[in-house]
Amino acid sequence: MKTVGVFEAKTHFSALVEEASKGETITVTKNGRAVAQ
Repeated sequence: MKTVGVFEAKTHFSALVEEASKGETITVTKNGRAVAQ
């Protein structure tokens, strides 16, 4: 499982989508709280 902040998710969106398509679970956080998985 990978955890990234909103800014990092925005700047690396394509790479995160690629990882997710390979089965990686990615949690996006905002102010330290999970807002998406």
